[in-house]
Amino acid sequence: MASAALVISVAPDYAACLAAAFLMGIGYSLTNPSTAKGVFDWFPAHRRGAAMGIKQVGVPIGGLIGAGCGILAATMDWQGIMVAVAAMIGLNGLLCLTLVPVSTRGQGARKNIADVVSDKRVNAFAIGGGVVNMGQTNFYGFLTLFLAEAARMGQTTVSLAMAVAQTASFVGRLVWGAISDKAFGGRRLMTMTVICAAAVVFLALMPLVGGAWPGAAVYVLGFGLALCLGFTIASFAPVAQAIQVEMVSPHLAGSAIGYNMLWTHICAALAPLVFGAAADHLGGLAYGWWATALASAAGLAILIVLVRMPRRGSPKSNASS
Repeated sequence: MASAALVISVAPDYAACLAAAFLMGIGYSLTNPSTAKGVFDWFPAHRRGAAMGIKQVGVPIGGLIGAGCGILAATMDWQGIMVAVAAMIGLNGLLCLTLVPVSTRGQGARKNIADVVSDKRVNAFAIGGGVVNMGQTNFYGFLTLFLAEAARMGQTTVSLAMAVAQTASFVGRLVWGAISDKAFGGRRLMTMTVICAAAVVFLALMPLVGGAWPGAAVYVLGFGLALCLGFTIASFAPVAQAIQVEMVSPHLAGSAIGYNMLWTHICAALAPLVFGAAADHLGGLAYGWWATALASAAGLAILIVLVRMPRRGSPKSNASS
């Protein structure tokens, strides 16, 4: 990732930027499996959700830092900013070397991947979670455009709405992670169901922002839904990752998260196409939000119907840990 940032800082053309982005993606793909495996190894089950939530607040923090770099680029040389980003990534890597390694004897990458892919529950959860995540992708991808187009908000206002969403996600990831440790007798899937069901409702309500609301009501509604969706659809990842690592044997935790992220990114690539097609062919951005809500609801249905998680501490759940 540091090398990719350096390549971007000296890239002579668009093709070089694309190559650097590809390299950045390869590096980034390692972060979730490795950090989720670390949480699984270092924390007991009754604290794992909170630990995963703390880990995952790095996502909105990174978003805020990235936004800050964008602001700095208006007054500073952006190539120098990318060099600074590369230095930050490199320093982070060096700090990771100070962590105490955990020795885990695996069966080889090919065997681990085969075991994960052949597990019906893992498949159902990875696919269902990826489809649910289409809601998060479109929320972040279309929030500012929608508020600018439908509610006629200015650039500063829509940027503030995005900051509200990121802040709500920061808080939500901590809160939901901790709640999943205690709620519903340790059944994290129930916590995830509550989060995502609420998010489906909020996504379906987004078109209301485009209505003829008097005075400041449109701002209250727009910012309110941004906050609610930041707290729900943008915050379920810690619970989902805790579920995924607890679903398999310890030596498969990293492979399971990697497989989960594969489906997450496949669905994330499809999500804007679904939103755009619905908006273009059905009659406006409102249909994009309704299509997104329907997709997230379909993913949630997959989780409810096809994934069965035992109560933590039962003999069946202890068999894998």
